[in-house]
Amino acid sequence: MEEELCEYLTQEGITWEVLPLTRYAALIDEWRSIYGRVWTDGLRHKHGYRAQYEYEQQRAAVFCVAFLESNSGVPTITARRRHTTGYECHGPGRLPDLSAFCSLEFFVSPPDLSWTMVHTHEDHGYGGPYFVQKEWV
Repeated sequence: MEEELCEYLTQEGITWEVLPLTRYAALIDEWRSIYGRVWTDGLRHKHGYRAQYEYEQQRAAVFCVAFLESNSGVPTITARRRHTTGYECHGPGRLPDLSAFCSLEFFVSPPDLSWTMVHTHEDHGYGGPYFVQKEWV
């Protein structure tokens, strides 16, 4: 499925590169420090179709895709999975709809992490996807 995600990004006119492990680790640490408490502490976020709408309003010529793991319905980051990295993507500014790849469980954010879109296996079934602005946390 990850190969299909990369193919889809390319078809959408987006160039991508694998994040070096040190950069990926730093991105994950920063993401976790900003968004890690959103679900456990019940902080403001949008979910379902409202999350998708918020995501569609965003523009980013550069964005990152990083893989995560669900833990009792709470999105968390881990390096224990088969994924130990993510992608830095460059495109025209319009963000691609990545909802078809939710089984991979990942987040999308610009490099400054001013917002995040989280896709999990729960998308449109048990609450996901989830969209959060940094200023809401």
